[in-house]
Amino acid sequence: MRPRIFVLCLLASPGSAFAELPGFQRPSHASSQDFALELRVNYGKPEIDSAPGLARSPYSSAFGSESRIGLGAELDWQFLSIPRVGSLGIGVGVGRWATAAKAVNYIDLSPTGDDTTLELWQFAGLGVFRVDALADSGIPLVPYAKAGLGYSLWRAYGPDGTYESKTGSGNRAIGGSYGFQWSGGVALHLDRFDPSAAKNIDETMGVNNTYLFVEYTNATLRSASSKTALWVGGNTFTTGLALEF
Repeated sequence: MRPRIFVLCLLASPGSAFAELPGFQRPSHASSQDFALELRVNYGKPEIDSAPGLARSPYSSAFGSESRIGLGAELDWQFLSIPRVGSLGIGVGVGRWATAAKAVNYIDLSPTGDDTTLELWQFAGLGVFRVDALADSGIPLVPYAKAGLGYSLWRAYGPDGTYESKTGSGNRAIGGSYGFQWSGGVALHLDRFDPSAAKNIDETMGVNNTYLFVEYTNATLRSASSKTALWVGGNTFTTGLALEF
């Protein structure tokens, strides 16, 4: 573990308003920090109906136009610290998103009465840049940006399992799509509001910083890893808890 050259959202300077919070003390040391873990709650929907060549809107016809909630996690390795600027890192993310409804006939959009589910397993490899300048000046906010490659494994299934073509073509409603994605967000440094508790967590558990964050992601997952790929990217809003350790 490298020495901690910087601290993301280091406690504010003595002259700042946050330095005057009751019980505030600038820590003289902290445990080493190399990683960040995010526990994520996503809100969005895939852009399936935006794909060219579709005579109808199969996704919205079956599942409606509302966004849905998904869950995920991300682990970042902060390999480079730039004092008074921020940190560079690389990360991997994984998430699951699903929606269910009554199936419809694609030809005339009539209901079939069967339950149908669309499930996405989402994976990403990302570069991450976090900006510490505001936090170092006493404002407990850390803006950040991410960019990289995303891959989504998708499957549509009903009571009898994964759907298969009834034409004898052998097509199954399962596949993968990949492409580029980017994100922008801001994290609120919670340690500023209870420095004593933050110090205790650091000493006992090795957690340097705790954040609540909000994030916007645009994913263009339109390239096919199978001949039956879907456009399963889109715009997603995420909130969650982040821990640096």
